[in-house]
Amino acid sequence: MKTVELLKKSETIECSLILLDDDQIQTINREYRGKNVSTDVLSFAAHEGDQISSEDDYIGDIFINMSAMERQALTYGHSKKREFCFLFAHGLLHCLGYDHQNEDEERTMFELQELILNEIAPRSIK
Repeated sequence: MKTVELLKKSETIECSLILLDDDQIQTINREYRGKNVSTDVLSFAAHEGDQISSEDDYIGDIFINMSAMERQALTYGHSKKREFCFLFAHGLLHCLGYDHQNEDEERTMFELQELILNEIAPRSIK
């Protein structure tokens, strides 16, 4: 709901969420992106760029590597909830047409991620 409010999107948008391990996500990354490496999250938007109209409910697929999520939560010193929500928000923004191919896009996308996450999964204070 936070993303819907923040980005002023329809409350009926849908996406698939698939939870995988290192090997499974590496296979998908190799087959669909030509990159034979494991990664933390992959997303495949149902529509290119900002072609999402108000009638489009299905926005794409988000694949989260649960093994990477657990490792990264430890590495970054925050909760698994925070890391899972971060990866989901990242994938969701990609499905909604956001990207980080240059500094301006990256700044915009990462600022949105923080706004989404701060309320639902705030950073842990060490």
